[in-house]
Amino acid sequence: MSAGCKLFPTLCQNGGTCESDGTTTTCKCPPTHAGPQCKTPVGATPSQGPPVVPGQTTPPPVPGQTTPPPVPGQTTPPPVPGQTTPPLVIGPSNKPPAGVTCAQNPCRNNRPCYNNGNSYFCSCGSQYRGINCEEFISG
Repeated sequence: MSAGCKLFPTLCQNGGTCESDGTTTTCKCPPTHAGPQCKTPVGATPSQGPPVVPGQTTPPPVPGQTTPPPVPGQTTPPPVPGQTTPPLVIGPSNKPPAGVTCAQNPCRNNRPCYNNGNSYFCSCGSQYRGINCEEFISG
């Protein structure tokens, strides 16, 4: 198992296989699931909001707002089985500090947080990068 996969041994869910070349880590999903961490059942309807992550709080509703705000990434079609997703970059320069967990809400730009022992991992997707997904990637 590569260093990236050892650092986040539970990154790939639902029978997904972790693959890493030392700088990027991806999940190869089984035919039944898709997404960056193989969490989305194939054929499932996408949720209408960001995933609820233990330790994260959601912002309060805006008075008078009748529709939820747009969620980054929901304008794209659902994932295709076997389709590769953008790699998760894992390396020495983007290792989060020990002792900080998702309870402190370290991930920025409404990105999901995953606890990893006494540390955490922010899933930045393809639009953000950095330890806490604080840097926007312009396309």
